[in-house]
Amino acid sequence: MEDMPLYEYDCLKCRQRFEILVRGPQTIACPSCGHDGVERVISAFAVSSDGTREANISSARKQNLALERDKQRGQTDHLHDHDHDH
Repeated sequence: MEDMPLYEYDCLKCRQRFEILVRGPQTIACPSCGHDGVERVISAFAVSSDGTREANISSARKQNLALERDKQRGQTDHLHDHDHDH
């Protein structure tokens, strides 16, 4: 029996997210717009062990910290720009 994994992709053109069964080497195209520029989404649930779980948690924490820093930087920039308007 051949293994056919289910992958999740984001279309780089229309930003649609979709799932598809991959049957060996094949060109993946967006079902919404037909564009073949797609990016596979990493699934955290695909393989689960203590090591991968810790790595996924660590990666998610780093992403959250980066997003929070960007958010705070944006708020600081907004306040700084607002102070110069007066």
